Amino acid sequence: ALQSDSLVVVEGEQDSTRLSAILALPLSRSTVYIAGNAANVESTARTLQSGQELLPWIAVRDRDLLSDGEIADLTASIPGLFVWPSRTLENELLHPPLVSATFGRAGRPTTENEVQTRLRAIADTQRSGIVAELVEAELKRRHPYAVERETNVLAKKRAFFEAQRASIEAK
Repeated sequence: ALQSDSLVVVEGEQDSTRLSAILALPLSRSTVYIAGNAANVESTARTLQSGQELLPWIAVRDRDLLSDGEIADLTASIPGLFVWPSRTLENELLHPPLVSATFGRAGRPTTENEVQTRLRAIADTQRSGIVAELVEAELKRRHPYAVERETNVLAKKRAFFEAQRASIEAK
């Protein structure tokens, strides 16, 4: 990393791959560090912020379900943190003006309205599955349980059902 011009901290492998593809030249002399998830991006950024800055860095995380206020608090406490304006990097890449311009450069002019209509149709077919995943992720965040740490099968079941009970009570 010290041989690089900068350090870019991202959540996962896909973020690293996509950013490197989009920003090949600007990132060519940067080290991209995959933190694993949003919490680890924040933790890494706090660590980088607290130490002596050996090289410039930026930490990038998805917005996920954060409110504007939560983002403002987060970026105020970690100045080197960047949070995508949309829920994920993929949402940024599917921004209708960007997709429309890309189609135009590829020789297939498409209006922003056409892009938006097509993206909406695709999203609508996946809506219920995405909502279910988001609800599950939020319930896990609110009611974590340590099944992975348990070695006893009965203890794993107990932890799982306790988390289930807490989730149902919360609903």
